[in-house]
Amino acid sequence: MQTVCRFAGKLYNALTDAIWPRCCPACGKTLTDKETCLCLGCLAGLPRTFLHRDSFNELHHQLGTHVPLDKAMAWFWYYRGNDETAVIIDAKYHDRPRLISEAAAMYTAELSADNCHPATFADIIIPAPMHWTKRMVRGYNQTEWLARGISRECGLPVANLLKATRKHRTQTRLSASERADNLKDSMLLTDAGAINGRRVLIVDDIITTGATMRTAVEAVAAGKPASVSVLALGAAKKT
Repeated sequence: MQTVCRFAGKLYNALTDAIWPRCCPACGKTLTDKETCLCLGCLAGLPRTFLHRDSFNELHHQLGTHVPLDKAMAWFWYYRGNDETAVIIDAKYHDRPRLISEAAAMYTAELSADNCHPATFADIIIPAPMHWTKRMVRGYNQTEWLARGISRECGLPVANLLKATRKHRTQTRLSASERADNLKDSMLLTDAGAINGRRVLIVDDIITTGATMRTAVEAVAAGKPASVSVLALGAAKKT
């Protein structure tokens, strides 16, 4: 039965690709069967951080709080004007959550191949929350799609245990201090018992000043987890 389903899936993809060819969102090149997120050329040009190889890296320093972090990692450095990184980060604004999910799965596969399988440092994945009014307008929370992509690749469960308690201004044009004030007391852990003594992985799409992730880490700390790690697709490179 599984063989039949796989064949049917491949046939469906072949037919849809013939009618509506899948294209690389960065360069527009037609994607092959084995290319899901970006074409191989654009994928090779992705400015990877390899932060997972360093036990204390730039993100550890940037996200420094009273809560110690285990792993802190991001797939690529985010530069404005870089086509490969921009299409992944901007996917949340253009109703393309599946692209974020595929990117997350690809990053997870790369981590696993580099001896950093998420199951070796985490028991549960928690996506950064989105206020219900914002989610209603957008139609989805991109960090949930990101978490699902990771889960699909590594098998860890996803739990929406963080709640956005109030709506806040968009962070895009705010300074670091304004972002921190904007997010103060904006997240709540809904079930502390669900993470007590467990290793938690918090995920978000991009880390810029770190205000959102710091707020999430501090909220999760109320559940007394065994450890807290953080993962993002992109991280703004500090100059």
